[in-house]
Parts: sequence; C-alpha cells; structure tokens
Amino acid sequence: MRNRVNDMNDFIYLGGKLFQFIDRKCSKIKQSSPPQRSLNGTMSVDILNTNDKTEWTFLFEIDQRNLNRLELIWSLNQEIVLKDWDNVEHSSVICTSNSFDPVFLGDQNGDYLFSISLDFKEG
Repeated sequence: MRNRVNDMNDFIYLGGKLFQFIDRKCSKIKQSSPPQRSLNGTMSVDILNTNDKTEWTFLFEIDQRNLNRLELIWSLNQEIVLKDWDNVEHSSVICTSNSFDPVFLGDQNGDYLFSISLDFKEG
C-alpha cells in the first residue's frame, strides 16, 4: 500500500488544526431569499437579495489522531473557520455530511490509516 499521507501537498486549517487532503471539489450555489407572501396573498421573491455560497467536499487520507479530530468537527455540527494552507482565503463553514464513514486503509509504521470524505458548506 502506498502511503499517500506523506506524498500530499494540499493543506487546510479546520478549526485551527492543520489537515492534509488528497482531493477537493468546490462548487458555488446561489441562495436567494425565501418567497414571501404579501398582504394581498401574492408570493414574491426578492431577486436582488441573493448570496453566493460555496460548498466543498474534501477527501482525506489520515492517521487515527486526525480521524478523531475530524470526527469531533463532524459531531459538533457548528461553524468553524476553514483556511487555505497559506492563510490567504478563509470561510466560516459547517460540516454538512450526514454520516461519518471512515474506510480503513491499513497500517504504516504502526499508524492506522483511514480515508474519509466530508462535505462543508459556507455559513
């Protein structure tokens, strides 16, 4: 088994902790205000009040310690700060994954390695 954890060069900070990842998918979604009913019963949507939100999916290959840290982030279900490794861009995000399903990859030099994919959405 190839130890990709040491081969990776992509990093993010989640809640102030540094994590390496092997794949990232990013998409932007438009989020408009919900329809509102006026006094005369008609529905309207404020098309001028739209926000762009960003969603990310990260695929991690990590050791047991970092798996425990990610599980804590997932279970807290609260906003945290996501920063690129160079601290240039950052966003307030929440983990939106419905389940926490790590896949055991094996062990390398006494460390257990896992793969897990987690979704985050800009708050």
